[in-house]
Amino acid sequence: RKISLTHQSRFAGLINSELVSVQIKKEERLINLNLIFEGISNIPDTRSALLDWGYDGQYGTNDLGESNGIIDEGERLDHSKITFFNQRRFGLYGTSNFNLRNIPFGIGFKILSSSLGDHNAIGVGLDFGFYKSIKNSNLGFVIKNIPASGMLWSNGNIEGTGPSIEVGYHQSFNILKEKSLSLNPMSSLIFSTSERHLNSLYYNGRLSVDVLFGLEAIYKEILMLRIGQNSLHQMAGGVGINWENLIVDYAFLP
Repeated sequence: RKISLTHQSRFAGLINSELVSVQIKKEERLINLNLIFEGISNIPDTRSALLDWGYDGQYGTNDLGESNGIIDEGERLDHSKITFFNQRRFGLYGTSNFNLRNIPFGIGFKILSSSLGDHNAIGVGLDFGFYKSIKNSNLGFVIKNIPASGMLWSNGNIEGTGPSIEVGYHQSFNILKEKSLSLNPMSSLIFSTSERHLNSLYYNGRLSVDVLFGLEAIYKEILMLRIGQNSLHQMAGGVGINWENLIVDYAFLP
């Protein structure tokens, strides 16, 4: 029924992400299949390139800073020993919906394969959520990574991602008649045990709380203008154009 293609570029093209989403209708149930790719190329590996000769820049004098594993004043890197490696990540994310006592529920299952240089990892995760519509208001509730998601690396390390809870609210207002102009304010409140950062609204240990805001204006169901703020307090803008069977969206984050 629907195919979506998404490209995202960050840090002047250093990190590129691709998403291919396919929507399949099976009776009254919708099934979404999402293929994800992310790549970072030419990451410099300087671990063995340091000429750790101390402050005097000469080897074997045993001066302060020699062989301490830190690049000190007077030291430099041996460019001939700098190598480069890549990071690649592939993912498959499948979602489906069902009704329980007239409340729409959804479930998502993800499989992730990652490579970092010579190391490889594979992981799985499970998400669960529901939403409720009351007139022009919509309330959503999502639990991600339950009971937890993990990446098992080829060297035996386990990279775990704790669960998070997201609560979202959206309401639609018709400003002009016949829905020629609509406003859609929306917000999300995120409680996480693994995504803590210094810009979090609140954090204590592994627990963090973040808030997101957004506003969308729709003109005649054709043109969409968007503005929002993410959890890092960064403002983002976007525009969308709807040509019936083709929708194009563009978003920009300064």
